[in-house]
Amino acid sequence: MFINNVFTPLRVLNLIKIGVSYLLKLRKPFGVPTLLMIEPTNFCNLKCQLCPTGQNVLRVPKGMLQLVDFINLIDRQANYLTCIYFWMWGEPLLNNNIGKMVKYAKEKRIYTELSTNANIVGSEDSMSIELVESGLDKLVVSVDGITEESYRLFREGGELGKVVSFILALVAAKQKLKSKSPYIDLQFIIHRGNESEVGAVEKFARNLGVDGFSIKTLDLGISYLDSKDSEKNLHLLPIQMNFGRYIKLDNNFKIKKQENYCKRLWATCVVNWDGELSVCCNDPHRKISLGNVFRESLSSLWTTKNYQALRQNLKSNDFCKNCTGSLNREVVAQKNFNKNII
Repeated sequence: MFINNVFTPLRVLNLIKIGVSYLLKLRKPFGVPTLLMIEPTNFCNLKCQLCPTGQNVLRVPKGMLQLVDFINLIDRQANYLTCIYFWMWGEPLLNNNIGKMVKYAKEKRIYTELSTNANIVGSEDSMSIELVESGLDKLVVSVDGITEESYRLFREGGELGKVVSFILALVAAKQKLKSKSPYIDLQFIIHRGNESEVGAVEKFARNLGVDGFSIKTLDLGISYLDSKDSEKNLHLLPIQMNFGRYIKLDNNFKIKKQENYCKRLWATCVVNWDGELSVCCNDPHRKISLGNVFRESLSSLWTTKNYQALRQNLKSNDFCKNCTGSLNREVVAQKNFNKNII
């Protein structure tokens, strides 16, 4: 959606290089990242049970991505980037420069997505206008329950009423500005407290006027939470195990068999708020050190010995073997209501 002007000759050539590198499983890829997950901040206004930020167990410094650092990074990588995801281990809308960052990326013809808990601090009307005017392509709004009770069970400290108000304000802002973007995707993660609501998600989404919805399975965070923290959250697993990424074994669980060979190590990486580079979104504590893109070029960091070792040992290293992110079972269902804007 909204990607017609993204693919320049240089970006297409880089994508071909990435594809060949992945197929050959090269430790030292020909191309450079085509997609960046960029962390606007690792502060958050909620206390979600499965999030190391929300549970205050994050073992890294906290802060805000500075606009000047973002601009410098994009200027260096714009010839190759096709997509930026503005999210990671905090609430992106807490960064006061988020609209300017999105707008700058759009000026460079880069597709943009942002994920939010939508418990807006401040004016939801002004934030909605800013997001629409920024040119943001897609906004993912976390709505993990269609009643206050089921929502708060998972999004501790949040209010479903605030989320609904923000969505309505955003829909109104799009209408006022006569804009098709951002595409608003209502995201619903299935847990024990909301699995009975799965069948009602589509009606709930349509009534709010969003563009579509996605229903996803629950990740217990065993790749980044201590084992005792993961185990204490077993009560959140849905009873219907076809709604999950795990198989129950007595009072324990194991990850369902991996089906895909992860492509992330050849195509994408994470830039944390302070420029520290992470291999993917499953390393919030930055256990794997890959360098800092504010001090060194991303192209040079992309081929370091650490990165090469990760690619070579993808299926056996401790970091990747507990990851559920590449499972086909991550998304249970999704629907787009406005196919004319895709």
